[in-house]
Amino acid sequence: MKRMILTGIMYNMLSCTTVFAQQEASSKREKFNNFYMMMEFGRTNKGISAVQGGISLQLENNYFKIKASSLIEPYEKDRRHKDDPVPGFSDLNFIAGRSFTFLNNLQFQVGTGLSFVHETVQLRMDEPGYYTYHNKYKERVTFGLPLELRYNFFITRGLAISLTGHGNANSIRSYYSASAGLMVGMF
Repeated sequence: MKRMILTGIMYNMLSCTTVFAQQEASSKREKFNNFYMMMEFGRTNKGISAVQGGISLQLENNYFKIKASSLIEPYEKDRRHKDDPVPGFSDLNFIAGRSFTFLNNLQFQVGTGLSFVHETVQLRMDEPGYYTYHNKYKERVTFGLPLELRYNFFITRGLAISLTGHGNANSIRSYYSASAGLMVGMF
């Protein structure tokens, strides 16, 4: 009889401890469940300035993101009319990924998805299609495969400093960039 009571008490203690441990691990994952807005600035592998901004939804260990990236390229201002497009390269990314949380406020994220890529190039005088009375531009559009590696340091639940490595493989111009910025949580 004593043995049955002791076995019942031990079983009860172990099962309660397991539940508390599971709740604690689950609450750590849910700590960063939020809707975030982010803005980052950086440079590409060719030394071109890059700006990235977007929104993301984090649910436990998964995140979903819509992110726009734009590469700010130099162009000849004196040849550009006010109605002409600005030469540049941009992409719109749809990313899904996983989050790994360490030490309560450090987070590492890795994700990939699909991107829509757009490039506008200003033609030079010696290229076919260039006319002296008006500038000519060539626009190209394609799809790409983005990859994102991100490190977040959470100051509070709703504010984080982020460091990101972002790459995009596509048929126009593949690139990778490094950037730093802020993430602001909405809830």
